[in-house]
Amino acid sequence: MDDPIRSEDIAVMIDRALKLKASASDKTFTDEEAVSDYARDAVGGLQGAGLIQGCEDGSFRPTEQASRAQAAILIFSAWKIYLQAD
Repeated sequence: MDDPIRSEDIAVMIDRALKLKASASDKTFTDEEAVSDYARDAVGGLQGAGLIQGCEDGSFRPTEQASRAQAAILIFSAWKIYLQAD
């Protein structure tokens, strides 16, 4: 329950919960190749939907532990999209 979660794993959970049909963004993260195969579509879709922008240096850092602030921002943004779809 208190296990850390990686950025790419949050992206996968949010993508599955929202069932977005967003296509990947034309813009890619500088560390796109570090995104695991299972998370690639989710990360690209959330980026295309404007839910994730990455870090200031253009990276996503998919395997790093996500902070509570990062998770909260993503969950809040996902919640707003969910409410708009309803």
